[in-house]
Amino acid sequence: MTDELFDNGPAAAKVLEEARRQVEAQETALNSLRGSVATVLLGASIVAAVFGAVTFKSGRSDFSTGCEWFAFIVFGATVVASVVVLWPRTFHTEHELAPYIDRLIEGAALDEITVTAHLAKSFEGFREKNDRILACLQIVFAIACSCLGLQVVAWALAVGYSR
Repeated sequence: MTDELFDNGPAAAKVLEEARRQVEAQETALNSLRGSVATVLLGASIVAAVFGAVTFKSGRSDFSTGCEWFAFIVFGATVVASVVVLWPRTFHTEHELAPYIDRLIEGAALDEITVTAHLAKSFEGFREKNDRILACLQIVFAIACSCLGLQVVAWALAVGYSR
């Protein structure tokens, strides 16, 4: 059995490499998502500033006023959704190395294949946890994008129905 493990050394290293690559790809996806939500937040701010200035200078009907209030509420929702995505959170990427260190201090032998396999299994656990976090953040991002669209429509209606 031990000979089989050592024969699989390159395979175990490849599994660890792939597991590490997947977790790094998740970190890249998180950073990309944060950049996108920052762009949505900037767009929402510009829309609110431009359309808000136009509607407040002109006369307003009751419908226009209602659209303005709705636009402000949706802008607030965009801000909240953006903050949720941008908020710092723990992304699982680090291994608990204390058990390995303790075994080394005790003088126990650690074979490379077993350590590699355990580290790869830890990375797989990290990937699963991070997938749940990313999935939730992508839903919140979709909500922020929808709110931006609603805000644009509400402001356009407010301008269009100004007196």
